[in-house]
Amino acid sequence: MGKSYLEEEQSKINFPGSQQAAAEDEQYFKIEKRALDGHYNRAMNLNVTSIKGLLKKYKSFIFYAVFGVLTTAINIVTYAVCYEHLNIANVPSNILAWTFAVAFAFITNKLWVFGSKNMSVRTILNELWKFITARLAVGLVDLAIMYVAVDICHGPGVVFKVVAGIVTIVLNFVLSKLVVFRKAKPAKSEESAE
Repeated sequence: MGKSYLEEEQSKINFPGSQQAAAEDEQYFKIEKRALDGHYNRAMNLNVTSIKGLLKKYKSFIFYAVFGVLTTAINIVTYAVCYEHLNIANVPSNILAWTFAVAFAFITNKLWVFGSKNMSVRTILNELWKFITARLAVGLVDLAIMYVAVDICHGPGVVFKVVAGIVTIVLNFVLSKLVVFRKAKPAKSEESAE
C-alpha cells in the first residue's frame, strides 16, 4: 500500500537530525507507556487488595447496612400499602410493617450479618427471644416517633416513617451486636486462672 498524501509531504521535508529526533521521541514514548502501564497495574492490584481487605474487615457492618436497608424498605413499603392503599389506620399499619420487617431481619442477621452458626433449638430460641425483645424496644421508639409526628403533629406518614427507619437501623445494629448475637468470650483455662 502506498503512502498517504500527508506522509509523502512529510517525507519531503528533511530537517537535519529530524529522523534521529523522531526515533528518540518514539523510544521516549515507548518508555513512558511502559512506565504508565506499570503504575496502572500496581494501582489496580493495590485497589483490589485494599477493597478485599476492607470488605473482610467490615463484612458484618456492610451486610448489616445492606440488609438494614432491605428491612427498612420492607417496613416502609408494607406501611405505605397498609396505610395509604388499604386505608388501615396508622398504628395498626405500623405494627404490621414492623412485624414483617422483624421476621426478615432475624433471619438475615442470624445467618449472614452476625454469622451465628449454632442451630440448636435452645440457641435459636434464646437469640429469637433477645432479638424480639430488642426489636420491641426499638419498635416502641419507632411507634412513638410515628404517633407524635403523624397523629399529634399531623406530619406526612411516609416521610416520618423514613426518619423513624433511620433511627431504628442505628439502634438495632447496636443492640444486635452487643446483646443478641454477641460472640461468646473464650473461657479462661484453669492454668491462666491460677
